[in-house]
Amino acid sequence: MSNIKMYWLWCRHSLHHPFLSVAQKLTALMYFAGAPICKDMFLVLYGIGKRCYENLKRHYKEHGIFPRSHGNKGKMPVGTCSMGTLQHVITFLDNYAEQHAVALP
Repeated sequence: MSNIKMYWLWCRHSLHHPFLSVAQKLTALMYFAGAPICKDMFLVLYGIGKRCYENLKRHYKEHGIFPRSHGNKGKMPVGTCSMGTLQHVITFLDNYAEQHAVALP
């Protein structure tokens, strides 16, 4: 997860204060160069789209301030072969090269 996204989660997390009203808790304070800015300007400056912003909000509500992991983590790619299949391919290519190789002077 990029530092910008973690920074945004930290800004949201810092708003959980017992003395803030519900409206204040739902409003994220965003800063650029130490100055407060609106949400739209924050998204433009840091290159975050609205869909990514909504995904970050949903992740924050469900998990709190915790880095997101990719949904494909731990899965093998679709095109992978087993070691047995790979060994057969290597053996075939070696045998083919020995039988049909062109002798160079």
